[in-house]
Amino acid sequence: MRGLYWSPSSTTRRCPSALAGVRGRVTDLFRFDGGRIVHGEYFTHLMYDITGVRAFQFRQDRTGGITLYLVFAGAADQSRITRTLHQRLSRLLLEVGVTAPVSIEVTQEIPLVGEGKFRFTVSEYAP
Repeated sequence: MRGLYWSPSSTTRRCPSALAGVRGRVTDLFRFDGGRIVHGEYFTHLMYDITGVRAFQFRQDRTGGITLYLVFAGAADQSRITRTLHQRLSRLLLEVGVTAPVSIEVTQEIPLVGEGKFRFTVSEYAP
């Protein structure tokens, strides 16, 4: 079930009394040395005007490095797209004041997690 769900209360008949939890899309926070935190959604904005990419995932590994995994669609200009995205990702990190290794890997598929859901951002780093 997506969205908000409620915990019933014995003091109400039809109205929810307490928010029991929230379910929906998960977006990781990317943490960096020095305490800087960048919301994962910030990274996904780099992809908004990119055509020719069927799927992508930004992943921060246990060392703090960021890898963008790309699955291309059809006859996309892979070298141009890869170059553009590497520049954008490097510039984004510079703008938010962090230093981290950046790489891009082309793959045939990006695995689903959990209940068959896809995550656009994943952070495994704990400074």
